[in-house]
Amino acid sequence: MGSRRTSKDASYAGPDPWIAGYWAEVWGCDREPPSHHPESGNPEWRERWLAGYREAESRRGAVRESAHA
Repeated sequence: MGSRRTSKDASYAGPDPWIAGYWAEVWGCDREPPSHHPESGNPEWRERWLAGYREAESRRGAVRESAHA
């Protein structure tokens, strides 16, 4: 079994943009990468994070729309 990761595990917001967007929701950030993340000053990581957040937002919107259909 793999090790369980937590929100403090920096690799959780790594190259997979969906994971970054997921942690955006978990951390309660409002469309901005968490400043406490070790890579928050890295522009490439910031772009991936924002892309992941937008993807997570659109996925939540699609789920809400299908629930009302």
